[in-house]
Amino acid sequence: MRMIRLLLPFTYGVDAKAIDHVLYFAKTSHATLVALALVPTSHSQGDDARLERIEQARDFLETISTKAAVAQVNVELRECYSSDLSECIASFVQENACEGIVMLSDPNKTYFLSEDEAQLVQQHSSCSLYRLSMLQKKKAPIHNHQPLTHFWSWFSQQDQKHVQGINR
Repeated sequence: MRMIRLLLPFTYGVDAKAIDHVLYFAKTSHATLVALALVPTSHSQGDDARLERIEQARDFLETISTKAAVAQVNVELRECYSSDLSECIASFVQENACEGIVMLSDPNKTYFLSEDEAQLVQQHSSCSLYRLSMLQKKKAPIHNHQPLTHFWSWFSQQDQKHVQGINR
């Protein structure tokens, strides 16, 4: 069976649950996950990238590596410094034979990329996009033991009637 290669681009926001979600998708898809940590650079600052962005990129790659080993998912870890996100991703997809790009979001936010970056990727991608949803699981309803409360209410009313009957 030929393994497909899926690209997971990252610029910010290391989120362990989101990483677990993507790793599960890669495992069930029998895919190699190519984690690409993109470190944005600015034309005005030359090739200098902000230290916190570099640290976050390395944290992301380390977290993916650790969790993938536990989950037994094939991963490749890459790092890229660029001032043009869409160009970097487009060339990376071609050079590394990736069949698709994995993107993760929920109704309120995107993961691993900013909303603007995610839109750029969607608009300029020539390969398949796998848009995963990170919907929050509904919490289990809290049982307030209403039948039991109702029983105790009924029981105390009966007890009061009994006490009133004795006092007469």
